[in-house]
Amino acid sequence: MKTHSIAVIGASNVDICATAIFPLIQGDSNPGKVTLGFGGVGRNIAENLCRLGQRLSFLTAYGDDSFGEMLRRQALELGLDVSHSLRAQNTPSSVYICINQPDGEMSIAVNDMEVCNNISPQVLRDRLPHLHSQEAILLDANLSTEALAFIAEKCEIPLFADTVSNKKAVKLMPILSRFTGIKTNRSEAEVLTGLSIRSERDALLAVEFLHKAGIMYVLLTMGSDGALVSDGRHAFCMPSMIQGMVNTTGCGDAFFAGAVLAWLEQEDAQSMLRYGLGMAALCAADRRSVSPAINRSALLDFLKQHHKEVRKYEIS
Repeated sequence: MKTHSIAVIGASNVDICATAIFPLIQGDSNPGKVTLGFGGVGRNIAENLCRLGQRLSFLTAYGDDSFGEMLRRQALELGLDVSHSLRAQNTPSSVYICINQPDGEMSIAVNDMEVCNNISPQVLRDRLPHLHSQEAILLDANLSTEALAFIAEKCEIPLFADTVSNKKAVKLMPILSRFTGIKTNRSEAEVLTGLSIRSERDALLAVEFLHKAGIMYVLLTMGSDGALVSDGRHAFCMPSMIQGMVNTTGCGDAFFAGAVLAWLEQEDAQSMLRYGLGMAALCAADRRSVSPAINRSALLDFLKQHHKEVRKYEIS
């Protein structure tokens, strides 16, 4: 693998994750373990790619509080270039709180990411020369509708997007044709396409819809059912590689990072799928949103040792 220059634009937040010891009881205080860490879809993607040996420029908005300083300091320690990020005055940093079942499956989450709105078209305009020097730009739908539209219009290099959530996926609908690739999960893909996805056949119909909207690569994660990656000619489906799930937070971000790295290495859609699922499995084995055990050698060794049946489909 060579080193690639990649820009990531998106959210950086403090993660507060609570995992219950026993099955959750609604309306009651549940005993469990609470951890504080670092997250945000954009930040997670950037950290994963950085741990895979890539050169990352991370453009985010930090609040002017202690959380913001923690986030910035941790990014610098990782080796992320945050020189193009901004510190929003009189604004709290982004915070994500999730409540997990004992098996690590998220039950509910709340986020406060208003600080992302400070990444305005004017802020992005000043950074266009830098963005155009990158090999690819990855962004998340936590950005404002105006910022997303600006990037889609002004940035001519390959763009990849993460839909983030059902509500935020809607912001990408008017600009889908501008993306080289999009990573989405089952429910978010239903929002984008208006189709119900209850089977692999349904997933293929949704993928065809997104290709017709102008997207070259569709990366569709389906939880315990694995994932699908399509290049517009062929779609590849594979079961999950996760063996011992500790936490699902961040697995989709790890998948996205792995798939995009395979694309940068000029690998095919099947390899993008394998890299993505391998990264998701490594992430799921740790309570943090990005596993510190992730690196290039760990990923390649994992893929050598774990093989899953791949199903291949023609895309009409």
